[in-house]
Amino acid sequence: MSGLQLKRQRIERDKKYTPPDLLAIDRADREVEHKQAAEMVAFSKTTRQTTSELVDNADAITNDFRDKLGRAHNMVLEVLDSESAVTSRAVEKQEAYMKQFKVHAANALLKALLKVYLEVQMSLMKEESKVYFR
Repeated sequence: MSGLQLKRQRIERDKKYTPPDLLAIDRADREVEHKQAAEMVAFSKTTRQTTSELVDNADAITNDFRDKLGRAHNMVLEVLDSESAVTSRAVEKQEAYMKQFKVHAANALLKALLKVYLEVQMSLMKEESKVYFR
């Protein structure tokens, strides 16, 4: 070994061991953790705010949809009521027409039967009169 190397070895041996400064390392780690925690809190706040806005918008859309659905349901009920009323009136008119038609048909049948009866009577009278006036 050379003299220079021996000298270096003695210097290395004579140096006192100094342990690492754990407080400084811990302090640096805590500062990093505090910075990350602050970033997480900021992210959480913005996320919560954005989520709250989205929920409010969704609630507004849901309420609007419910209002529209209620109005549509009411409109369908009104149309069904109106159609029911129109149908009821049409049925009533049809029944009244049928009653009048029955009366009219019976009257026409009676007239036809009376005409046939009178013609038969006339025909019988002609036959009778032929028998007497031959």
